[in-house]
Parts: sequence; C-alpha cells; structure tokens
Amino acid sequence: MTLRQLCGSPKRLLLLLLMLVPLLTACDPKEPTNELLNKRHDNPSYVIFTLKEAKLNAPTRWDAEPTLADITLTGREEKMTLSLTSKGFLASEEQGVSQFSVKSTDTESDVVYLLEIDYLDARRELMNGQFIENGQDRIHQHFFERFTREFIRGKWRTYAVKEPKELGYDYRYVDVTPWNQPYNAPESKFTGTSNPMGFKGLIRFTRADWKFLLTIMLMHAHQPKIYNGQAMPFYNNLYYPIDQESDISLNVTFVVDAGTTDLTGREEASSN
Repeated sequence: MTLRQLCGSPKRLLLLLLMLVPLLTACDPKEPTNELLNKRHDNPSYVIFTLKEAKLNAPTRWDAEPTLADITLTGREEKMTLSLTSKGFLASEEQGVSQFSVKSTDTESDVVYLLEIDYLDARRELMNGQFIENGQDRIHQHFFERFTREFIRGKWRTYAVKEPKELGYDYRYVDVTPWNQPYNAPESKFTGTSNPMGFKGLIRFTRADWKFLLTIMLMHAHQPKIYNGQAMPFYNNLYYPIDQESDISLNVTFVVDAGTTDLTGREEASSN
C-alpha cells in the first residue's frame, strides 16, 4: 500500500503531517537547567531580622561550637522588617526598628545575641525553605561582613575587613536540621559547623561604644560551598575560589553601647 493510498488526498496528507509536528516536538529532550538563569527559588519581597538578647551560659563555650542550648534568652528583642522598594530594601519603623541597639562584651562579658533571618515572598509567606530544601542548603550561606574605606594614592578605596580581630564583632552559625523545628526537638540536629547557613546565628560585639554597618549577604554559589572539606568563615565569602553571586546583600546599622564612634559615614562604607 502506498503512502497516497494510506493517507488519501494531498490535503489529507498535509493535515496528517501537521498533526504529527507537536508529537515530534514533544519527543525532543529537555534543555538542561541553567542555574544562572533559573536559581530554583523566588526572590524575597520582605526580610525580617530578629535580634534576641541572651546570656552565654559558659564563656568557654563560645570557642567550642556553641549551640542554642548554650544560651539563656533575657526576653529583650528587637525586630527589623525591610520591604523591597524601587530603591532597594528599606527598613520600616512602623514594623520594627531601623537600627539595632546592642551591648558590647566590655559592658557585659557574657552578653550575646541570637540573630534570626526570615525571608517572605510577595504574599508575605515564609520562604526560607526555598534556600534550604531540595539540596539548596549545599550552595547557600549567609556572611556577615564589614567594609571600610581608606584614602590611598589620591583615591578612596573600599575593601572588606579580613582580619577577625579588626571586625569588632564575632559570629557563630547555630543552624539546626530540620530547619523549621525547635533546636530541642527529638529530630533536630545541630549543623552550624558542618553545614553553616546563618538563618540562626549567635553574634557578640567585642568593640565598645561604636556604630557601624554590618553587611549581611546571602551567597548563592554555583558549586558546593564546602571546599576541600571546609566552609568559608562568616566574614569572608571569597575565602575559597567558588563561583557565586549574592541573592541578598543588605546593610544593617548596629549601635554598640552609646555608639560614640560613628563608622557609618565617611570612614565606613557599604559593599553596594
């Protein structure tokens, strides 16, 4: 039987070929996902920073991988809500503070702060899981950096402070897995050192009486963030040569003690 006998008239043959086109197209293999174009998570519309004052139960625990079980909350807390606008993320004083007021370890030697970070979508629904679940935890990590400026060779130059002793603050990752369960739940596991993310962390301020900008950045790496078995330190996202970009980069003002020395102006600059 010939193709003409099977299909009938030329018009009927043309109609049959047109019907086959979608079927042939559907059989084509899908293009591989380009993560540079598709990050596999939405972009936040709101960011909420919650800072809870606490006491470190044993001072020696700070340098020995402290967990949430090593602090006692005092009940004092401040919340900062930032909304995405045409000018970037801006803090709303109607929904919290515009800057954080904290104490240094010179004022109270055992003072420490629990910093929690929540991201919300346009519907104000929590979306932290998008940065953690389905393997996203392997390529996301928060960094807490300070940038400074110096007048060198006739130009103002901005650079990140890379020496921990010069930062004026110290930070410890205290993330738990599952991320949405209390730290003391039976199924919770401390992963702050093995898989640092920074959605929960402890920060203390070692320099007294100053005011500065803390740059909080959420890294989106394009390869696993653990490099040669180690993670990058909280203050330096360029410690290892990992291909990356930032999902979020925000400057948050901290007033330590009375904040007499102001490093948020000419001497201190953001990374943006």
